[in-house]
Amino acid sequence: MSLYSVKTPRAGAQTQLRLALDPALENSSGGYYSDSLRFPLLAWVRDMNTANWLWRENEKLVGLPPIKLQAAHDDESIKTVVISE
Repeated sequence: MSLYSVKTPRAGAQTQLRLALDPALENSSGGYYSDSLRFPLLAWVRDMNTANWLWRENEKLVGLPPIKLQAAHDDESIKTVVISE
């Protein structure tokens, strides 16, 4: 048994297309979706300190200069990163 499943391009695009086109999901932002199903986010995924640490580590890995990060909240109280210059 494989850890990965192989999908056709059409099957692989179904979740993204549903999220982009289904009016019932218009206000569904900040979630994790797979096979058109929404899965709950773990607490550490919503942690702003973890998000900022991960952003900084990625800056280092790709050689980008540091930028100022701010915390923001969306309608579902899931923390997101807002980039300001």
